[in-house]
Amino acid sequence: MPVKLVIADRRRALLPLSTRADRMMDSAVLVRHSALTDALVALFEQLWERGAPLGAMDAARIGDGAPSASAGAPAPDDALLAMLAAGLKDEAIARQLRISERSLRRRMSVLLGRLAATSRFQAGVQAVRRGWL
Repeated sequence: MPVKLVIADRRRALLPLSTRADRMMDSAVLVRHSALTDALVALFEQLWERGAPLGAMDAARIGDGAPSASAGAPAPDDALLAMLAAGLKDEAIARQLRISERSLRRRMSVLLGRLAATSRFQAGVQAVRRGWL
């Protein structure tokens, strides 16, 4: 989603008034059933339709149950790549992998090195080119 958003019963939406992560919990606006709520629901539905489950990336790489020849990423990096592709932040990825953020940064550095990438975006492009995603 391009904005943080909570929708309840397609009739109410809750949006933070600040886009800064450190201020999002300070204040929010409650939008009751209106054209704006309908538009926010439509935005969510449109993005939901375009999305793919995290496991779908793995399934696309695996044909008859065995990894494809181009799938050179070791199993531990599969989860990391999937979460990066999903747009998770470092804190959330570290929590999901049950490692410290410092360990995550080391793993990211190794992964970026393996992909000859200098940014997450470049790493994503390289991972797709290699068939890892």
